[in-house]
Parts: sequence; C-alpha cells; structure tokens
Amino acid sequence: MLSDVLHTVHGDFRLKEGHLAFDPQTKAMAGSIIVDSSSGKSGSTARDKRMTRDILEASRFPEMLFNPIGSSESIALSGTSDVDVTGSFVIHGQAHKITIPVHVQTSQNQVIATGQFLVPYVQWGMKNPSTFLLKLNDKVEIHFNAVGHIKAAANAAVPSSEDKVRIYLLCIDGASASGNDCPTELVQNLRFCDG
Repeated sequence: MLSDVLHTVHGDFRLKEGHLAFDPQTKAMAGSIIVDSSSGKSGSTARDKRMTRDILEASRFPEMLFNPIGSSESIALSGTSDVDVTGSFVIHGQAHKITIPVHVQTSQNQVIATGQFLVPYVQWGMKNPSTFLLKLNDKVEIHFNAVGHIKAAANAAVPSSEDKVRIYLLCIDGASASGNDCPTELVQNLRFCDG
C-alpha cells in the first residue's frame, strides 16, 4: 500500500515459493518466502510498468525474499499465536534485517499467517517516484496473508542434543511448482541456524 497526498494505492504481488521449517522449542526458523518482483499489479498498467522498471528494477532484481531465522515466541501447533518473526528481507539486491509481527492461526494441519510491515524503500536505495505535482510517501506498507499446511519433519533431531526435537515444516499453498511437498533440506538448514 503506497500513499500520496490525494489517495492510497493498493496492489498485489505474486508469491513464487514459500517453505519454512521451525522448531517450537528453540523458536529457530529457516527457509524462504520468495515473491516475483515483476508481478506487481495496482490497477494501472502505466504505474505498474514504472514501478517494475524504475523502482524495483525487476530485470536486475527479479525476486524479493524473506528468510526467517527465529520467532519471539513459540508457534502453537493448534490455536492462535502472536509472534515477532525476525529475518532477512532482500529487496532491490540488498538484505535488511527486519522483525515482523505475525498472527498465526493453526487448525489441524492448516496454517494462516497474517501481518504487516513497512518498507522504507527510498532509505533502502530505491527511487522515489514523486513528481513536481504528486508527492508520494517514502515508505510502503506491506500486508500479507499466507495460507499453508504443516507437517512434522521426519527424523528431526538437533545434532548437538541427545533428545529428539520435533521440527515442523510449513509450506505455503499454491506457491510451489512441485505441489505441496516441503523440501526436507530445510531441516538441515534449521539445524545450522540453531547451532
């Protein structure tokens, strides 16, 4: 959502892929949420073309990524959780450490995660599309709503511990060309994050 002095522009971007692994005991996370930088749709073809070409420079930086490393609280495997997820947000070729407040609702194996955060795109090196007659905000408010499914990872144990630790995989539905299979290599990535 981008605001100017006259109105607010809403738009959507297409999710390319989303897979996460998390450990409810240690709160460690690993994985990626990948968005297609050229897929922005705001209802104006001219505005979308300018945003893709001049601001996001999607031909040079085709993806935006969020790589979580941990959460402030444990994510409940049933019911609701409100957590702050910290990770690296990569946009316009640069990584920025951010913390995103996320509301998570889990029912059986379905997960719905919602939240919002600000992207200070001008501060992060992108062009401000303001003109002499139209002044735009230098921050964009991002809202997200992700629906996915969750399953326990097979044989998931942190190498430095003798106790078995349950690690769960979250796959965002409709984002993977390979269907709803979660990549098990995320379990190994989570182990490295967790130490």
